[in-house]
Amino acid sequence: MVVYAAAAGEKVINLGIANNVLLFQLLHDNVFSKVSLTEEDATYASPPYGAQELLGPITTFLRQRFSAGIDPA
Repeated sequence: MVVYAAAAGEKVINLGIANNVLLFQLLHDNVFSKVSLTEEDATYASPPYGAQELLGPITTFLRQRFSAGIDPA
């Protein structure tokens, strides 16, 4: 939709699209054009399922609140 509006040179309002599309130009001018990201910036430093040092405390909390059968694995 953003590409169509730019190519057509007219304002297009589509109520079925998300705010981030409606705000694309504003975001581009004030955020995206001022940030330099690499592929490394888009990866997790730890496994995607969370930090291992938090596994024990979170498992303990969930077992106390919900079920002793919660398996940390």
